[in-house]
Amino acid sequence: MLKYLYTKWILNTKNLVIVVLLVFAKKIIVDKVYNVYAMTAEPFCIFEPLIMIMNSGLIVLLLSLFFIFMMSEYPVSDSSLYYQLIRSGRKKWFYAQIYFAIVAIITYLVIVFGYTILATQSICFLADGWSLNISDYSYEMGLISYVPIELFNQMPPVKAFIWSLVLFLTYLYFLLGMQMIGFAYGKKSVVDCIQMILLFAGIASLFIRNELTWLFPVSHSILFIHFTKYYKAALFSPYLSFVLLFGFGTLLYVMSYIRMKKTNVDDLKGN
Repeated sequence: MLKYLYTKWILNTKNLVIVVLLVFAKKIIVDKVYNVYAMTAEPFCIFEPLIMIMNSGLIVLLLSLFFIFMMSEYPVSDSSLYYQLIRSGRKKWFYAQIYFAIVAIITYLVIVFGYTILATQSICFLADGWSLNISDYSYEMGLISYVPIELFNQMPPVKAFIWSLVLFLTYLYFLLGMQMIGFAYGKKSVVDCIQMILLFAGIASLFIRNELTWLFPVSHSILFIHFTKYYKAALFSPYLSFVLLFGFGTLLYVMSYIRMKKTNVDDLKGN
């Protein structure tokens, strides 16, 4: 069933909207990297453009919006839903939806990151160290808003990339958990509205940066805001953010499964 779900999603023509996302990535990240390189003649660490993508509020907003749009039909419940549930059972169908969610998230990020790497690899080096563009010229070149001092003072780029990736992966997993529970309770449109409210309010809260910021899931997906400008001084543990995103996402899936076990198949199909 996973193959069917993934193939159906990949061949959906509305996913071509990702081309627009890549254009935004080029204009905001890739072009900035090349402009800085033209002025400093210093190469970037290959991980730095990827870190920029996951620590820029604007790019995170765009990545979230495009992902929600591309996965708006999740969980897949087309006209063959009744046949699928009868043939495979609700448990296997539900597990297939979770596997599909994970594969779809990975595919989405591979496309975005793959494009970014290919577009910048000619001016990048492979090493676990910040480039001079970040360490010495960050303020002068306007890179401080892409890789804030709160981040490069805390850890080397490989660790920053891995943590940024882990947090953003679990955030997307949480978003799909919300869509699953919306489907299970027949409230997908309501959940869609809640997702938009939480997303935009969360991005807006990044400019305020107080205790309320941590009430929004998207805040937990952005690594740099977890730290102060001082070495090893954390405002909020990234480990705890991971536990919260993954834990609440899994809880949403568990609640969805319990609900679906008690729901008539025809009601699910209508949803």
